[in-house]
Amino acid sequence: MSGLQSEYGACREARIEARADKFNYSETLGYSEERGMADYVVKVGKRGELYTPKKLRLEFGLATGDEFVAVVEGEAIILRKRKTILDVLEEEALATVSDVELKEERSLLEKELVER
Repeated sequence: MSGLQSEYGACREARIEARADKFNYSETLGYSEERGMADYVVKVGKRGELYTPKKLRLEFGLATGDEFVAVVEGEAIILRKRKTILDVLEEEALATVSDVELKEERSLLEKELVER
C-alpha cells in the first residue's frame, strides 16, 4: 500500500470516528437513575420542526405525523404523545356495561327527552 493510500485510510477512519462521537453525543446525554429517565438532544429546524434522535423514536414508537401535547412546567417543556382513537380503543376498558343495562339507560334517556 502506498503512503498516500495509507494516509487516506487514516483520514477516513478519523472522520468515521468523529461522526460516531458526534452521533453518540447528539443521541443521548446520559441516563439518570435518580430521575429514571434519559436526556436526549432534540434540535429545532428553520421552520420549527423538532428533530429527534433515532434511538428516542424507536424507544417510544414514534412515527411520521405523530402529534404531541407540549406542557410547560417552569423552564421545562414536556412533550407527551397525543393519544389517537386507536390508542384509546386498544386500552383496557375501565368499565363494562351489559346489553340489559344499556337498554335500560336508553329508555330512561328517551323518557327524559319526551318530557322536555
